Amino acid sequence: MTPSSPGRYRWTVVALLFFATSINYLDRQVIGLLKPTLETQFSWTETDYGHIVMAFSAAYAVGLLLFGRLIDRIGTKRGYTLSIIAWSGAAIAHAFASSTLGFGVARAALGLGEAGNWTK
Repeated sequence: MTPSSPGRYRWTVVALLFFATSINYLDRQVIGLLKPTLETQFSWTETDYGHIVMAFSAAYAVGLLLFGRLIDRIGTKRGYTLSIIAWSGAAIAHAFASSTLGFGVARAALGLGEAGNWTK
């Protein structure tokens, strides 16, 4: 088997998809682990935290609808690349959030971007 054979290429793609999906899950779950720290830093109430989680979930649902159509139009490779760029930018935006609203907006953007992972 040569290095450029389809079998080796397929497993490389599978590995990349696996790692991207793992990061996708990690991004989604880490807020629960960081909740005590973020509650103190941003002075969140339980209601604030609920709104942030709801913003992510609602944006994720809308993102599934939007990315499905988008990927049908522009193709899987471009659509998945756009999704990774969107969720990476949203993950970076969390570092710049200085308020509960800013953090909620970053979470909503993360939900929109991560939705493209499942429309391949």
